[in-house]
Amino acid sequence: MKEELKKHISQLEEILIEFRISEEKAQSLLADFLGELKNEKTDSESAYGVCIYNVLATINSVPCLTKKSAQLMNALMEAKEEMSIISEIL
Repeated sequence: MKEELKKHISQLEEILIEFRISEEKAQSLLADFLGELKNEKTDSESAYGVCIYNVLATINSVPCLTKKSAQLMNALMEAKEEMSIISEIL
């Protein structure tokens, strides 16, 4: 689980960086990332499962995921921080 979280953290970091370079590529990476998280089989009561649920909820709370905005960037950073904290706990 810890390794998976670290992988997801790296993916989010890549997405955040990519939004500064190419918005189209970043949108594609974000869509792939969200699809991967939605398809993960997790125990909804484990710390990892709760973390994945919260990350998805945080990112999906943004009105528009297809355009770079302050809301989207903040949601991605919050999601990354949450995964980092849970990773340290595990």
